[in-house]
Amino acid sequence: MERAVSGIAAPGAAVAAGRRETLLELLQVGSGVALVFFMWSHVVLVSSVLLGGGAMDALAKFLEDTRLAYLGAPFIVLLFFLHAILAARKIPFRLDERLRGIERTRAFGHRDTITWWVQVATGMTILVLGATHLWVILTDFPIQAAKSGLRVYGHYYVWFYVPLLLGVELHASVGLYRAMIKWGWAPRGLMRRAELLMTLFFLTLGSVTLAALWKL
Repeated sequence: MERAVSGIAAPGAAVAAGRRETLLELLQVGSGVALVFFMWSHVVLVSSVLLGGGAMDALAKFLEDTRLAYLGAPFIVLLFFLHAILAARKIPFRLDERLRGIERTRAFGHRDTITWWVQVATGMTILVLGATHLWVILTDFPIQAAKSGLRVYGHYYVWFYVPLLLGVELHASVGLYRAMIKWGWAPRGLMRRAELLMTLFFLTLGSVTLAALWKL
């Protein structure tokens, strides 16, 4: 039987812990990448309002008639909270730990370390605002352009959606960049340019879409 010696974990236990951590990391990356492409698809679909309220209503009706909206919603909710739980295991929740981490980040001035803190800040923002957004949408079916416009303008939710849009797009672009670099799926220089372009594109598209809903 393998035993720990002098406070050091037995080799078998260390290997098992390593495998478990690798599995959790893959689940976190996989769920995160899936959510990135969902959010980008979501922004593109909602931007159909730029063609008029009728275009957005027709698209929403298609998603509801084919049951894609109803079948996909539970999956997205589960994926959302699964990713949040997996990511939370790395976040320093104690104030002194956060302050030490921020101090070291400033001292090193390493770009990828800074992006990790961006992920932490935007992730916590999305957890609160994103969960609220999901609740509002899922309890107010069917989706209609007029109702979406009323939420943005009539109830002044625009001040809710602006930080949500900013947080989501930063989190998505930076998260995809970090995943591609960490696992060696793309060159760092290429991903830095792609990260900037993706952030600018989806922030612009999201902002224009919010403006269109406001005017609707």
